[in-house]
Amino acid sequence: PRSTLFPYTTLFRSTAVQVRMPLGTKASDVVGRTELLAANLGRLDVETWPAVGPQANILDLWIADQGALDGPAPPWPLLHHGTVDVYQGIPWGVTIRGEPITAPLIGTNWLFGALAGQGKTATLRLLALGAALDPTTEIRIVNFKPSGDWNAFTPRAKVLLVGMGPDVITGCADQLDTLVTDMQRRAETLEHHAPGANKVPQHLARRKDLGLHPLFLFIDEVHILFGDDQVGGKTGRASLAMKTLLNMARAFNIHLLIATQRPEDRTLPTEIRDRIGMRVCLHVGNEATNDLILGKPAFADGGRATDLRYNIDRGTCVVNSGFGTNTKYTVVRTHYISAHDPETNTPDQITPIITRALHHMTKHGRTVNPELENTTDSPPSDHLADINEVLRGEPRVRTQVVLTRLAELNPTAYEGWSFSDLKTALAHHGIAISKSHGHSVIRTHDITQAITQRDNRDSQHGGEDAGN
Repeated sequence: PRSTLFPYTTLFRSTAVQVRMPLGTKASDVVGRTELLAANLGRLDVETWPAVGPQANILDLWIADQGALDGPAPPWPLLHHGTVDVYQGIPWGVTIRGEPITAPLIGTNWLFGALAGQGKTATLRLLALGAALDPTTEIRIVNFKPSGDWNAFTPRAKVLLVGMGPDVITGCADQLDTLVTDMQRRAETLEHHAPGANKVPQHLARRKDLGLHPLFLFIDEVHILFGDDQVGGKTGRASLAMKTLLNMARAFNIHLLIATQRPEDRTLPTEIRDRIGMRVCLHVGNEATNDLILGKPAFADGGRATDLRYNIDRGTCVVNSGFGTNTKYTVVRTHYISAHDPETNTPDQITPIITRALHHMTKHGRTVNPELENTTDSPPSDHLADINEVLRGEPRVRTQVVLTRLAELNPTAYEGWSFSDLKTALAHHGIAISKSHGHSVIRTHDITQAITQRDNRDSQHGGEDAGN
């Protein structure tokens, strides 16, 4: 029986085709002979990407035109202007077919692995730059490589530790312990404001007073941490804290993004690797390392970072995600943002982006230290008085209109308030939301009566019950 050729498409100086294999063969049989396939097609290995398709007997084959991958990826769309909503993802690169890739940050953790010098730090750092352009985010960075790769993030990062000495190793472990404590606090806060929720909804993440904002911890060269027998290791406090965070923290908007050039068990325990969802592999030298980073059986299924060319395909990576397609792995050519290098006279493209990020934060009344925002000394909002003001003397107003007007009146206090928040605030004063013509409404009479009762009570008790 012959193979069945599905309709093919021509993409970005390339051709994509799916082939149904003959009886008795599997797509993985072809994947295992990529070198021979490429030779027969007159292509380099890196220009020929066979992979297992949606079924075991369907071969998903992509063939580039000769030399199509030798140039750089397109410029980053956010290089000179624009901001980010991390809930929508970060522009990260293009596939080898030229399709744009948006990297998800919310609700997932990332692992990057590669040989030294293959663009691992730059690829990870691009996600940090994207996160920095969202004013609601908190960024913490630990760079175990004693270099200036991350120094431009200093004004935007709440924490930036650099070096490979005992103080930095201990400091990183302290950060992990701190995030475990914060995760427990966030869990209690989320349960109070959204009982039963299994993740932080965006409207609560945007509120400055709750501390549920997206938090990202970037750790570069993480093998230094786990290679320390006292702090790291399989039973060290850093390992225990990281496993706890990888198990649960993403539900509470805490995310880890780590990179290493040594993914073996001693310097990156299996219990850590297997808990990470997004796994990225740039060029590596052998099948074993490839599968340590991407997970087995990546190499057999066509996820082969070994086919990337050393020092030529820097910044190109294999990712264990189809990014919304039915493929298991995607080859991504990431955008490149350069850091200042006086030896090569490389321009500093990071600092202008960080400056823009800080300007955007100031515009939205945010700081790099959200704890300061959550412990402001400004007096608490008087919810009853504010609700009375936005009712504008109308006999009854729909709750959604009240929420909109409250956010306009005081964005700091009410931006992101939900129906549940409004209901809770009213119940504190014994007020129930009413129904009118099938809509939930608040009656002005109920609010003014509650204010009168509160004022009378305050005059009798010295005002101790005033406020919320």
